[in-house]
Amino acid sequence: MELITLKEFNLLPENEKEEITFYNGQILEYRSEWHKNYALYAVQRFFVEVEISEQDEMISFKAFNEGELLDKYTCKPELLKYLFHY
Repeated sequence: MELITLKEFNLLPENEKEEITFYNGQILEYRSEWHKNYALYAVQRFFVEVEISEQDEMISFKAFNEGELLDKYTCKPELLKYLFHY
């Protein structure tokens, strides 16, 4: 797969985001909140937080490089943000 930028990913329709995340992403962490489940994926050089329905379907995608979305995961955010830097 060709490298895709964060901006390009965010412009894609939801079904293409799902395909790229599922087939090309690496799951890093899974977490649950009140009636909501989330998975954090590394996709190329950015992260994608996926909201997962009770039926285990991917329902929303938030792509980012760093910040509050990354900070709420238990893995060490200060290490994760350097994961894609060569």
